[in-house]
Amino acid sequence: MTHRKKLNLGQSDFKNIINTDSYFIDKSLLIKEIIDTEKSVLLFPRPRRFGKTLNLSMLKYFFDKNEQENQKLYKNLKIWQTEDYIKENCGKYPVINLSFKDAKANTWEETLNYIKIEVAKSYAKHDYLLENKNLRDYEKTKFKKILDETANITNFAISIK
Repeated sequence: MTHRKKLNLGQSDFKNIINTDSYFIDKSLLIKEIIDTEKSVLLFPRPRRFGKTLNLSMLKYFFDKNEQENQKLYKNLKIWQTEDYIKENCGKYPVINLSFKDAKANTWEETLNYIKIEVAKSYAKHDYLLENKNLRDYEKTKFKKILDETANITNFAISIK
């Protein structure tokens, strides 16, 4: 029986695409470009439906220290054929990944609530920081307010910074 790849339209989660053996146009050398750049801020303007979310997902799984087992996702991609210093970055960094692509609402309040939930979910992925002895008590208090979504709008705005 012949194995057939899937055409996974609308899927923007890199890990899911690779694990389900779906078609994927290998853009993994973007990772090398980012590592080799000397810029502190990068902007990726692309047209609608051009794979921005998928590319960010690919970056997240590559760099995220909380998901070091994801190295295997890259073994058959161009990035794994590059120099060792590139591969050494895999699974080495804390990653904050926020996507507002689904923040579609009828009112500002609904949109704001969606953003608060997304920021709180991102904080929850890094709640191990609450055990860090370098974090001051007032910082832990602010962190917890973001987690339970009781912080004021200014604190949420600053939390993304």
